Amino acid sequence: MKRNFLGKLAGFLAFALAIAFVGGVLWLCAFSNSTEFVALDNSKLNNICPTFCVVDCNGQKLDDIVVVNNSKQIQLEQLHPYTYNAFVAVEDKRYFKHNGVDAIRIVGATLHNLKKGGLSEGASTITQQLVKNTHLTNQKTAKRKINEALVALQLEKHYTKEQILQMYLNTIYFGRNAYGIENASNVYFDKSAKDLTLSESAILAGMIKAPNVYAPDKNAEKCKNRRDVVLRLMLEQGTIDQEQYQCALNEEISYKKHVVLNETTYLQKVVEEACQILNMTPTQLYNSGLEIRTYCNNELQRKLTALCYADQTLDQNGKLADLTAIVTNKKAGVCAYYARGQSSQTAKQIGSTAKPFAVYAPAIEEKLICQASPVLDEQTDFGGYSPSNYGKYHGWTTVKEALVQSMNVPAVKTLNTLGLANAEKYLNKMGIGGKQNLTLALGNVEGGMTAEKLVGVYATFCNNGQYNQTAFVESISTADGKVIYQHKEQNKQIFSAKTAFLTTDMLLEVTNRGTGKNLHVDGQQIACKTGTVGNQQGNSQALVVGYTTQNTVLAWYSGQLCQNTTGSKEPCILAKNIFQTIGKTKDFDQPNGIVQRNVDETALKQNQTIHFVEQGAKYLFDKNNLPKQQTKQTHNYQLKYLQMGKTVTLTLPNVQGYWAIFKLTEETEQQIAWKENVVTDQIDQPTTYYAKLYQNNNVVYTTPKVQINPERTGILDWWYLK
Repeated sequence: MKRNFLGKLAGFLAFALAIAFVGGVLWLCAFSNSTEFVALDNSKLNNICPTFCVVDCNGQKLDDIVVVNNSKQIQLEQLHPYTYNAFVAVEDKRYFKHNGVDAIRIVGATLHNLKKGGLSEGASTITQQLVKNTHLTNQKTAKRKINEALVALQLEKHYTKEQILQMYLNTIYFGRNAYGIENASNVYFDKSAKDLTLSESAILAGMIKAPNVYAPDKNAEKCKNRRDVVLRLMLEQGTIDQEQYQCALNEEISYKKHVVLNETTYLQKVVEEACQILNMTPTQLYNSGLEIRTYCNNELQRKLTALCYADQTLDQNGKLADLTAIVTNKKAGVCAYYARGQSSQTAKQIGSTAKPFAVYAPAIEEKLICQASPVLDEQTDFGGYSPSNYGKYHGWTTVKEALVQSMNVPAVKTLNTLGLANAEKYLNKMGIGGKQNLTLALGNVEGGMTAEKLVGVYATFCNNGQYNQTAFVESISTADGKVIYQHKEQNKQIFSAKTAFLTTDMLLEVTNRGTGKNLHVDGQQIACKTGTVGNQQGNSQALVVGYTTQNTVLAWYSGQLCQNTTGSKEPCILAKNIFQTIGKTKDFDQPNGIVQRNVDETALKQNQTIHFVEQGAKYLFDKNNLPKQQTKQTHNYQLKYLQMGKTVTLTLPNVQGYWAIFKLTEETEQQIAWKENVVTDQIDQPTTYYAKLYQNNNVVYTTPKVQINPERTGILDWWYLK
């Protein structure tokens, strides 16, 4: 009887289970086809799992952060394994074994909830959490959990475990409005997630359960305890060893107050440029499967970013000043890029950095000036416009010195001589439009200029006068390797190679002894020009552009800057560090058609005439633009002599400066007097004498040579008395 009852009970239970199973299947089918059911939508995941690939100039995947909808995304492979293993350890230890739903964990959670009489434990896997974060609400209902599980199963069929884990880490919330591990790492530790320590990784993994409870800035003790739990789980699961565990336990927990930098990365600029080239939206590009090859030097990019992160230049409000730093190759391909702050992305006035390409180089190209051209630096009114210098006025000077010391009035005078129409002609060739006025000489370019535009213009001097538009993207290819875009260099000749070199020679002096001397690097030729824009209340722009034979570097601070933040200070210091990071390059080659002449500086300053002398101030000239009066001498002094047999007395006039007398025979040439006007000498063979006049340590005049024969013994040479 008992056996018969048990058999009937077993049959009933089996029937009930079958009915429940069939009912459950029918319910699931009905639910999955109802309007309540939220199906897997790949478009909600694609933005956090881009299929496009960006590589550097060597074909290596770009080591940069993807930014989607102003949120930073990081590739799983960029993280240290212990970082993502920390999340697996505490959130889903069987993650790499289940198919999206962990049956063992569900049973455990169900028993726990039955005891508690509610849904206090959800048993969600990492895959399910990703589904909830991207598709569903946080509502704790059975339907939502079932929907979550069904979509999780589908998700695992479409994506790899690594892709799902990457998407999960880029979406979870860490408090402080930080979504995703890269943003959280920036917020709490002021570093990229790829640089997290084991201890910091465990802190972030432990926080997601309750950011307002376990964040290091909320409760240090609870944060430490939660971190230690995560580390212990990692040790038990074998993802770290005992030594790593102990070292992480001993690491002091520290965090930094986060400052929102509003950064723009190299990858963001690549996306902007590629979208423009292909006429795509960012979302379309992310999901395109295309490979984009860039001009980026990945190692240099990392070093540039580190230098900019270390920069602590503050604005008037005590916040980090907006900053743009760019390195290009000689063809204006961008090798490295960093920007922070809103103003870093806008077109702005460029200060005195306009002088070389908008004023002096065009005037040299038009053969209106040369390096030694005299120009008067004094208060001048140009029809109601009266520019002033940053410091004192220098009186008569040269074009070269005016550029080296960044004098304003000489620049405006030169532009006035050149003519605005001529200046605009050269600017238009480089893609700089607009109607200009004389304030162009001081950097007031119509419409302003972006950092990318300015650095590209300066690369023209680096490239023998040939202009190329700044570019991040070198080529774009499909997944099967077909090239659908190839960047073509323009190499548009703006200035001749001679003009580019003459301008560069002056800008080298800016670095050596002028406004850019803080950029000087021993043994390295760097040409540069600084610029500052501001008033008595403070400066708005402080920048420098420098270049070698291979690279152009821009460092540009902007915003509400302090008055002591100028182009000659902080920008030069940062640019110097960048050039030292790049390393030494070869010196500039002098092109054919450039000649060097020594110029009499006294005549230049006192009489505003250019006269060539044997010894004097050195200037470079285009041989087709030599001054017309170059052979005229400023003095006509004679070396007079009195000969009595083998005794010779030489006499020179008393003049400003001092004399050096030289004796020349068949065997030797020697100096026989210094700072003397009369000297006696003995000769026993035909001898030639001449003298040089020095002023300010420069030779300004050489007398004609006189030859004396000792065989004329006893004959008085009356030349002395003439």
